Amino acid sequence: MNRSVTRFKDIGNHYQPHNRLFNLGEERERRDAIFSPSQASVSHHLLDPMLFLSKLLLLLLLVLLLLSPSASAQSYQNISLGSNLTTSGTTTPWLSPSGEFAVGFLPVPTNSSLFLLAIWFTKTKEKTIVWYANGNRPVLSGSQFGLTSDGQLLLTDSNGKSVWNPFPSTGSSYAALLDTGNLILASADSTPNWQSFTVPTDTILPIQNLPKNTKLRSHLDDDNYADGRFEFSMQGDGNLVMYPLALPTDSVYSAYWATMTVNTGSQVVFDSSGTLYLQLENKSRINVTTSDVSTTDFYQRVTLDPDGVLRHYVHPMDAMKKGSWRNDWTVIASEPSDICQRVNGDTGSGACGFNSYCQLNENKSRTCRCPPSYSFLDPGNPYSSCKPDFVAPSCSGGGDQEFFELREMANTDWPGSDYEHYRSFNEDQCRESCMDDCLCAVAIFRGADCWKKRLPLSKGRIGSYVGGKALIKVGTRNTSSFPSPEQQSEKNENDRKVWLPVGLSSLTVSLIILFGSVTALVVLSSAYHRRLRVDSNIIGSTLRCFTYKELEVATSGFRKELGSGAFGIVYQGFLPPEPKICVAVKKLDKQGRVDALVANGEEAMANFDSVLRLLMVAIWCIQEDPSRRPTMKRVWQMLDCAIVIPAPPDPSLTN
Repeated sequence: MNRSVTRFKDIGNHYQPHNRLFNLGEERERRDAIFSPSQASVSHHLLDPMLFLSKLLLLLLLVLLLLSPSASAQSYQNISLGSNLTTSGTTTPWLSPSGEFAVGFLPVPTNSSLFLLAIWFTKTKEKTIVWYANGNRPVLSGSQFGLTSDGQLLLTDSNGKSVWNPFPSTGSSYAALLDTGNLILASADSTPNWQSFTVPTDTILPIQNLPKNTKLRSHLDDDNYADGRFEFSMQGDGNLVMYPLALPTDSVYSAYWATMTVNTGSQVVFDSSGTLYLQLENKSRINVTTSDVSTTDFYQRVTLDPDGVLRHYVHPMDAMKKGSWRNDWTVIASEPSDICQRVNGDTGSGACGFNSYCQLNENKSRTCRCPPSYSFLDPGNPYSSCKPDFVAPSCSGGGDQEFFELREMANTDWPGSDYEHYRSFNEDQCRESCMDDCLCAVAIFRGADCWKKRLPLSKGRIGSYVGGKALIKVGTRNTSSFPSPEQQSEKNENDRKVWLPVGLSSLTVSLIILFGSVTALVVLSSAYHRRLRVDSNIIGSTLRCFTYKELEVATSGFRKELGSGAFGIVYQGFLPPEPKICVAVKKLDKQGRVDALVANGEEAMANFDSVLRLLMVAIWCIQEDPSRRPTMKRVWQMLDCAIVIPAPPDPSLTN
């Protein structure tokens, strides 16, 4: 790699070169300040020539070191045209003059075969990233980054395809990583054509500014540097605002933090004393975070973290002299102080995902959790939404509410999901109202108020400031009995293999039973009404329905057995009025004996659960009360195991 001796002084966001070899005036002043004796001490040195000689030799040694080409080349270097870095580790990262910052490739925390092009602190306890180029597009091993021969900073993947090129014009002469952590691409006259400070990611560093229309964007989570859910924006109208975002777009929800400085804000400044503030047009300022430690003794950064909190971090530069400070990053300021309460707009999931709730841990950081009988959609991402681990209540009838119960969670609420609010309710009324409502996923009871909420639940939070209790409707069936997606897919495939033969057989049997029952009732009714002729009025063809109780009385409790058939036993009975009519009543005795029904079907017995499900569906479809019969959509859901099939009602209890 070619090296030169040009360095840059940082003045805000502007840089002026000066030649270290030839500008010795500054060094003479520095030397005189250190070594020039006072008037009183001159005579002392003249009286002690050995001491004077030793001082002179020390001065000469210092000058030689300053003028040494090798020493200056090691400390101050540019990135010359044609320089490259690879992911293979055969090249070292490019360092800033002090060695405190580096730019190069770092492996993605969750996948060591993927790499980020990043700038990081090198002397902290751990490598701390302050800027990255390809958070949304990590590259595979074999990728390269460098300054091309025509003056472009270029990141290419393992196939040589361009991934990132911030200034695609030619003509730049060199690049440099400065001691401020700023990567620049400069022309021959040292004018920066591009610099990382003007396109920040999630972090701002001391002496860095954010002019209007500049923003910080959080990354997705601690180990994923893709675009995250929160934004810290210095808007063009002068207002400094924090927004939650609607992923995967950049659309913003309602702001959860703002300085309210429309038409008065100018720029965000992170000054050399460690204070981050909004500078107004009239040159006054509004502090955002402040530090009580010096930037000469502590590394400092302000980062918009994945949870949407802007945090000011400090880290001692010298671990041996850290005093009471631990040798790690320490948070000294946070905005806002409680993200769980602050993200509370009209839309969006809140600080955590849908159906989850937000809780502050002991470090005042956000923790996202799922309520009872819910789990994360993505188990590897604790900030993703939660899903119920049970089949949700159906609103198509069928009486499946008996398979649900309410679980309590104190001081918990989802303020963004209300659809009903009852006043002057007691807890029992609140519970009953939710249990009787198929739309109700959660009821919140607080004081004498009851709120009902539907899925998906949003803006969930838990804390003593909430009060009351959440009553969460969950399935009572053991969640472990629900098959995995792979098992369910295989099960559905096997079910489909027997669905047509067994299903058609079951439905045929059910229809035969239904047809036979209707025929018997027609015959019995006709005979009965022939006995009820009054004068010349004939009612013979009118259908007469008998209740189970009437048939039980007519057969004296199904006492005298006349014979048996494939599906039940035939009993003798007598219908009123006098003279009584003798009838035969067939009572099915197998409405729980599926094994007897399919005793000779080996294939059906091998898929007993499927047969049972098909029979239950068939029984629901022939309910005497039409309002009890399921819709075709619900029939398909029951057949595909998308919903739990409740036990059909016992006909002896429905009449």
